[in-house]
Amino acid sequence: MICKFCGAEYPDNAKACYHCHSENPLMTGKRKADVLHAFDEEARKMQKELPKKTVKKAHKILLVVLAGIIVLTFVIGAIGIGIAKSKEKVEYELTQHHLSKMEELFQSGDMDALMEYYGELSSRPYAYEKYAQIYDVGYFDRKWVFERYQDYLKQTDNYHQADSKDDYMRMRGDYLYWVLESGRDCLKNMYLYANDRVILGNETLLTAWKEEMETFFLEEVGLTEEELVWLRSFVPDGDLEEQLRDFAQKIIERDDSTR
Repeated sequence: MICKFCGAEYPDNAKACYHCHSENPLMTGKRKADVLHAFDEEARKMQKELPKKTVKKAHKILLVVLAGIIVLTFVIGAIGIGIAKSKEKVEYELTQHHLSKMEELFQSGDMDALMEYYGELSSRPYAYEKYAQIYDVGYFDRKWVFERYQDYLKQTDNYHQADSKDDYMRMRGDYLYWVLESGRDCLKNMYLYANDRVILGNETLLTAWKEEMETFFLEEVGLTEEELVWLRSFVPDGDLEEQLRDFAQKIIERDDSTR
């Protein structure tokens, strides 16, 4: 069922629209038909049991009651429509306010403020998709990747502070694993959104982030082109963490061999 007031879709047997709460005309008509049928059944029953004058009088009473029910139904429906339209207007104005604020932050380049603003929204309709993609790409994860790699480098340079070689290798492996895990998710979403066919106005930013992340993994982490492709596209066959940790160990051993 498509709501004629807000356009939302809901089941045919629902009493009202889940979005704007306006009455389902199909169910309203069914209830009216059920009421009429019930009154007809009652009238036939009374015809058999009561004198004709009494039946005639009862018919009039039933008609009056039925008319009252119909009028009441229309009144309630009109009130519901008024409330739904009022609610829809408020939601529309609020959505426009949020869009205006987020676009202002986007144009200013203040991604920290934009992501914080978006993250605090209680409702996120499709109208916010431009900013949702930036959020989903992992803006904070992207920064987290770079920060964890700096931690990895510190661990690499602080061998003398570790209690043992095993602890030293484990800590390096942990940091590099976190870099690979978050970097993988970021890259996959960056490729997905930067290359989709939906033009939202965030493509330049996402493409720049994608290229920045690729350069980081190739030049800083030391991945080959083939390894970069594998990282962003591979579907784990088994335990994802185990495979990424093995990959991290491979990178560490290769890095150590060049020192």
